[in-house]
Amino acid sequence: MKVLHTIQNASLRFAPVIFALTIIACGKDNLKVDDVKLNQTQSTVMADAGFQLVPLISPDNAKDKAVTWKSSDTTIAKVSSSGYVSGISVGNAIIVVTTHDGGKQATCDVTVTPCVGFTRAQVQAAYEAQGYTTTITQDIASAGMPAYLFENGDDVVQFIFFTNETIAATLKPQFDNLAQTNGFTCKQDGRILYYGTATAEAIYEGM
Repeated sequence: MKVLHTIQNASLRFAPVIFALTIIACGKDNLKVDDVKLNQTQSTVMADAGFQLVPLISPDNAKDKAVTWKSSDTTIAKVSSSGYVSGISVGNAIIVVTTHDGGKQATCDVTVTPCVGFTRAQVQAAYEAQGYTTTITQDIASAGMPAYLFENGDDVVQFIFFTNETIAATLKPQFDNLAQTNGFTCKQDGRILYYGTATAEAIYEGM
């Protein structure tokens, strides 16, 4: 009985500590959003190109990190539910991200400039005229930018469209590695990176 009594007393002594730790743990699980920022506050993008916005929510361990996106003018720039901004026509638009918890907001001022080089519609038409089918993927090599995948049996070529020539050049080494793992060579044409079979590449290079 003496041993049991000692154990009971020990349990009573630790009870307040356990209770306090439980409160702290629950508090961590229910942290509210204090603020949100974007990885870019202003950006320039060509029409028919795009870039990825990333919301930076604080604190890092906030419970509810859900956000919504909105463009001030969808005829100039659109934004997807994942924060990918697409240039539509020349002009300026404000992209707004809003947190579900607390309604905190951050903005990015987007300037859309004229498209340079082939448009996605032109490339797609050229391939489909040769019997290729088109699939749009949203994340190639974690670049977070949509790519058009053209397929005709085993004959495949991928096109990745970027905001401008500088970004394409910066990311080219990453796509060099990706292409090489599939036995291809990545090539750059201005804002466009592409690779695939010789037959498929010839369609693009003959445009």
